[in-house]
Amino acid sequence: MLRTDNRPLAFRTLKPLYEHRIATPYAPVYLPQNYNFATSGEIYPGMVAAGPISQNPTRVRLATKSTDKFFGLFAHNCNREINELHDGNHVTAVWYGVGSCWRIFAPAFNVDESYAVPNDGSEVLLTWDNTGRLCPVGSASAVGGQAVAKLIGVGTNFIDIQLIAPEDLA
Repeated sequence: MLRTDNRPLAFRTLKPLYEHRIATPYAPVYLPQNYNFATSGEIYPGMVAAGPISQNPTRVRLATKSTDKFFGLFAHNCNREINELHDGNHVTAVWYGVGSCWRIFAPAFNVDESYAVPNDGSEVLLTWDNTGRLCPVGSASAVGGQAVAKLIGVGTNFIDIQLIAPEDLA
């Protein structure tokens, strides 16, 4: 993981699984200068980044709309517990990579939805909700226009996912 602060015990809501094989960190990227987590939404590692903004490959934002395009999963915190955006410069990073696997802890995914890995060979695809958190495609809270991950495991306070090539939803 990318470590950007001097708080070694800060809780991370994103844990890589097999990241050394296929995950790619992309940094630096920048949130809009007027970004304020109190009004624009909190960011936890593992939430969905949309971009690029205005065709600028270094600009990203929190995915909250159906028209957003998947860019990756945020690597840094910007929330009430910890703010890692480098003293207001809004510098952050994202992880991406088709096939990479991640464990995402609450509250970085939508905990109001139910998650279960089917045992019949079918897949549960994930998109984002209006706060940038992953949720199942077709669920009540889903707003994302792309499926970006599939569910591969479920725990008490986490989900395991594998990123897929973003596919447009009908």
